Amino acid sequence: MATGYESIALLIGVATLLGTVAQRTRQPKVMAYIVAGLVMGPVGLNLVKSSELTSLFSELGLVFLLFLIGLEIDIDEVREVLGSTIGIAVIQMALTFVVGLGTAYLLGFDTVTSAFIGAAVMFSSTALVVKILTRMDEATTLAGRLDIGVLLVQDVAVVLMLALLSVNFSNPSEVAIKLVEIFAMITFIGIVSLASSRYVFSGVLKEISDNNLAFFTHGLAWAFLFISLSSYLNLSMEIGAFLAGLGLASVPY
Repeated sequence: MATGYESIALLIGVATLLGTVAQRTRQPKVMAYIVAGLVMGPVGLNLVKSSELTSLFSELGLVFLLFLIGLEIDIDEVREVLGSTIGIAVIQMALTFVVGLGTAYLLGFDTVTSAFIGAAVMFSSTALVVKILTRMDEATTLAGRLDIGVLLVQDVAVVLMLALLSVNFSNPSEVAIKLVEIFAMITFIGIVSLASSRYVFSGVLKEISDNNLAFFTHGLAWAFLFISLSSYLNLSMEIGAFLAGLGLASVPY
């Protein structure tokens, strides 16, 4: 069984091979990558051991994907679909939760377990959907922006649910305070990203706009700054990455 860097090398090699096959057969590459993980992982040949390094790579893949999506979205366009996005996301999650809870209860699970199952199935795969939208050049269309918006609302809902697991639900005021705290932190990160990128970081990017390597490394530093800030505030790193990209999208360079 491979471990550490051998695991990463083996995974990248197999994923590249299957990705090439998928491209030749005109199939989504993301499906090839999923198959590579299944084949090499514990449910398949068990050649790759799950470790902190493999977990890190999987997490980085998703956060960079959300960062790039944020770079392609105009903040004015987000405002146009924000109301529709929240409405669609809330209805979708509510209906899926009810169906999941009801199905689990009919299968013999108790009410609490059924509620957890319903909560687990009401979220979509951000990585899969965003990757497919990007591949089909649909990420910046109206439908694509709505889909991504729904996924981000789901990410916020996940953060809220995980945070609320440690809250005493018999105390409504504690629950309310926690919700306000989370929304305040997300709003804070968004404002800092938009304001600092437009009024501070844009000057730096202007100076290095002719140097592709410096431009790239500064962009990575910016992304990791907000990924780290989001993680420090116990929020989803994907949200931090998306807000970092959204902030840079307002810069003309």
